[in-house]
Amino acid sequence: FKLFAAKYIPPRNAFWNKSSHFDIFSRKIHQWFYADELYDAEQFQEAVHWYKLGAEGGQLECWFRIGLIYEEGKGVAKDPAYAAQCYEKGLAQKQDSGKRIGCANRLGALYYDGNGVEQHRPQK
Repeated sequence: FKLFAAKYIPPRNAFWNKSSHFDIFSRKIHQWFYADELYDAEQFQEAVHWYKLGAEGGQLECWFRIGLIYEEGKGVAKDPAYAAQCYEKGLAQKQDSGKRIGCANRLGALYYDGNGVEQHRPQK
């Protein structure tokens, strides 16, 4: 465990040093996790606030939830056009994650249905 801790666990002062990479990463992750808890508790307006903080800080997975909240109108005015913009931002992720796939699926559904964006169906 000592070797693992020395290699992977940052020193104690890394948690409090505002300029450290770990602290910046930690704040983004915590914003995302806190927003997920609020989403599960159906406190959607507050969740959107925290998702936006995480997304604007570089946690692109947050854009999926923001888009979903606006697409379904959960605690906010229903806005499928803004949801499409959020899904497009979520697709900018370099790594493939479940949220990136979710963004692609939801964006495709919006285009297929013409919901908030111009309808686009493939020709037969």
